[in-house]
Amino acid sequence: MPQLSPTSFIVMLVSFTLVLCVLLLFSYLNLNAQMSCFKSPSKLPQKLYYFCYGSLMPWL
Repeated sequence: MPQLSPTSFIVMLVSFTLVLCVLLLFSYLNLNAQMSCFKSPSKLPQKLYYFCYGSLMPWL
């Protein structure tokens, strides 16, 4: 098993977090579509941005 360098580990971590954010976004949109109460779609990107930013900040 090859030794991971810190840089590749950070890249893996960041890409994993981004994939997680995208999956959460899709599940959130799916849930809202099923409930059909998409009251404030303009707030969604902002919320998602803050969520992703908040989850990435401790690693940076």
